[in-house]
Amino acid sequence: MDSIRRIHFVKFIAIFDHVLQVFTKATQVIDRFHVQKLAYDAVQEMRIAYRWQAIEQENNEIEISKELGETYLPNKLSNGDTHKQLLARSRYLLFKPKSKWTPSQVWRAELLFKYYPELERAYELAQKLGHIYHQVKDKGVAFTKLAHWYDIVEKAAFKSFNTIAKSIQGHYITILNYFERRSTNASAESFNAKIKAFRSQFRGVRNVPFFLYRLSMIMLSPQLFRLIPFCLTGEPEKLIFLTPVLNTNLQKQKSHPVKLT
Repeated sequence: MDSIRRIHFVKFIAIFDHVLQVFTKATQVIDRFHVQKLAYDAVQEMRIAYRWQAIEQENNEIEISKELGETYLPNKLSNGDTHKQLLARSRYLLFKPKSKWTPSQVWRAELLFKYYPELERAYELAQKLGHIYHQVKDKGVAFTKLAHWYDIVEKAAFKSFNTIAKSIQGHYITILNYFERRSTNASAESFNAKIKAFRSQFRGVRNVPFFLYRLSMIMLSPQLFRLIPFCLTGEPEKLIFLTPVLNTNLQKQKSHPVKLT
């Protein structure tokens, strides 16, 4: 296993130390897309919270209108959206940089950030993290910029950003390792998709060893395939795979068919 030089993880998982014991000379890297996803999820969490507030307010207004015997007419904004609709229809524009917004999204974003300024601050934080990954090519510069970004997040005190802040604090070394070569696990994700397509043809797997054998013959050379599984427990029948779709306990597969997840 000394030939493996870099290992990419798609999540902050608890097997880092075990992997390092097996791949002694490998550099561990947290994939950039997972870190960015945490930031985007934090923004979406805030948007959803605001939307629930808008729904509750609208329900209260409907109840008041019923009590008064009046027809409820929702308050519409200049683009024709209600607050509830504005928050629901703003989901995708919060994933995109401003340069890629359509004219209707620009109009919607102006209204969104006018009524929910905290959401604009959260959006800017997520975009700044993306800019660091897109623009910085030096590990030392990345360390400085990430530290500055982390400081801004702390001062903003957004509860939804707690997860990514703690993740960066606890795994900054493996996150910074990305900037050494700026490589991602895109090829592994592509291979994962092929495995899922191959597996779906059989609607689950009964004989896991034979499935792995067929997979190795069809998609990979046997030499490369042997690098995917590695034993952490010392028991030959228990294998843990770097590829999530193959992460299973072979011992449980002997008595009945189980669909891999």
